[in-house]
Amino acid sequence: DDLAMALSQAGLVADQTGLSFEETVGTLSMFSQAGLKSSDAGTSLKTMLMRLNPSTQEAATAMRDLGLDFYDANGEFIGLAAAAVGLRLVRGA
Repeated sequence: DDLAMALSQAGLVADQTGLSFEETVGTLSMFSQAGLKSSDAGTSLKTMLMRLNPSTQEAATAMRDLGLDFYDANGEFIGLAAAAVGLRLVRGA
């Protein structure tokens, strides 16, 4: 039931972003292991994916200044693994 509720929240945005079903479920599983379950996990994933695409000029400028770009030259999402690497580099971890 938890997975179904999570997918009902995140599934559409994950699909529109280009995530595979396996990548979506894997991410939701990691969220669950961290204590974030059910629709809360789905909502968090959906929000995270939506925020990787800046919705304001201020956000776009900040992301550009940090060297963050989550889409390739064709406008395709680079994937969660590559996005995580980019975020770690900015964070300095």
